[in-house]
Amino acid sequence: MTWLQIVALLACPLMMLFCMRGMFAKRSCHSSKTHGKQGFDPEDIQQLKQKIEKLSDENRILMNEIKSIKND
Repeated sequence: MTWLQIVALLACPLMMLFCMRGMFAKRSCHSSKTHGKQGFDPEDIQQLKQKIEKLSDENRILMNEIKSIKND
């Protein structure tokens, strides 16, 4: 192997390490800046709870329809 082939062979893993390090630093920096600063609006939470309840009711109705179709 020539020195050029060795350098080319080592360049790929080294670049991957640098890129992964950069991605990790960016993600941890981003999450530390936004963590705890975003508040949840109580109105939004209430709307989400209502949507969950509505979807649960619809799911229950659909499951009953499926059971009745299987029994016929």
